[in-house]
Amino acid sequence: MILDILAKRHNEWIKLANKICRNSERSKDLVQDMYIRIYNSGKTIDQINECYIYFIMRNQFYNDIKKEKETILIDDFTNVEIFAEDYDKQKDEILSILEKERQKLSWYEKQIIDLTTEFGQRELSRQTGIHIQTIHNTTKKIKNKLWQSVEKKSKEL
Repeated sequence: MILDILAKRHNEWIKLANKICRNSERSKDLVQDMYIRIYNSGKTIDQINECYIYFIMRNQFYNDIKKEKETILIDDFTNVEIFAEDYDKQKDEILSILEKERQKLSWYEKQIIDLTTEFGQRELSRQTGIHIQTIHNTTKKIKNKLWQSVEKKSKEL
């Protein structure tokens, strides 16, 4: 049976799953899910290789994460409004800090941020003749600079 053949390499599958999710308990779950999916697929051992197994476990991991993001557990609904107000307040403070830090940027940095926001990096590269990698690197440096400032100032709050 196919599961008997796959089970001989169980430790290898655990290691592979651990590379995907970096969590030993979740790795075991991924391997078990992989066994179930392969069994239900009706495939023969000739149709299955390590790459196929890797993609089964990777996709299962992504699906699990997606489900976790969609699941929100709130025991006391009275705290929801308070949480929303705190969230909005923090969001406003961060946006305010971000705008102040943006004002400190050089003219060139402001233009790059504004134009990549409006047109995207590829279109800006096409229109200006500036190599896309140069635009990408510059944008990345500017964003890192802004977020470092925001993180530093938000910790002070």
